[in-house]
Amino acid sequence: MDALGNLDEMDYMMWYYRAVALEAAGHLQEARRALAQAVERLEATLATLSPEHQALSRRRVAEHRAILAAWAERQPRQSTVILPTHHGSGARAVRWTVHAPEDEDIPDDLARRRHRLRRLLDEAASQGARPTVQALAQALGVSRRTVRRDLAALEGAPKTSPAAD
Repeated sequence: MDALGNLDEMDYMMWYYRAVALEAAGHLQEARRALAQAVERLEATLATLSPEHQALSRRRVAEHRAILAAWAERQPRQSTVILPTHHGSGARAVRWTVHAPEDEDIPDDLARRRHRLRRLLDEAASQGARPTVQALAQALGVSRRTVRRDLAALEGAPKTSPAAD
C-alpha cells in the first residue's frame, strides 16, 4: 500500500488521461473540463514547491510539460489588428479571437469558418471597428472571395458589415 500512497499527489495524471480518452472519443467539452481539472490539480501540487522547483518541474517533468502544453494549445488564440473605425474616420487597434477551443465542436469546416467570421465581426463591432474583407480573409486564412461568399451567406446576421477594401 505504501507504493500507492502518493496517488493523491498525482491525481492530475488521472484527469489528464481522462481528457485524452474523452477527446479521442469525440467528447470535446468533457475533455476540456477534464484537462482543466488536470491543470488545476497540477498547479495545486506545484504550489507546494519553491518557485525554483516549480519552474524546474514545469520544464523537466515530461508529464507536467505534456499537461501544460495541451492546456496552452487549447486556449483561445487572439491577435491585435488595426481596423477602420465604425464611422470610417480613422483606425483603431482591435483584439480578435482568431481561434477558440469551442470552434472544434463544429465538425463542418464551412460552418466552423462562418462561426469564426461572425465572431470576428461581432468583436470588431463591439470595439468600434469595421473590418475590411482583406483583414477578415487574413485572419481566417482564406481568400477575399471566400469571405465575400460567406458574408453573403450570413446576409444580415452580422451586426456590422466589412469596410470596403
